Amino acid sequence: MDANSFDENNSHAELLFQLDMESNAQKTYAMIADSGTLQFFIERDALIAKDFSRLYYYLYSM
Repeated sequence: MDANSFDENNSHAELLFQLDMESNAQKTYAMIADSGTLQFFIERDALIAKDFSRLYYYLYSM
């Protein structure tokens, strides 16, 4: 799917999974771009049909 076609205000989409950067003073455990968050969304009808081929993703980075 084209990420540019996804509207994050889409009321038909559900947040399926979110991965955030994790670190402490000693180690960084997961780096998403530059201190970012990766979110995967799916439309409700696709989720009900268990059709995970139609995911959208957003990468937020600071």
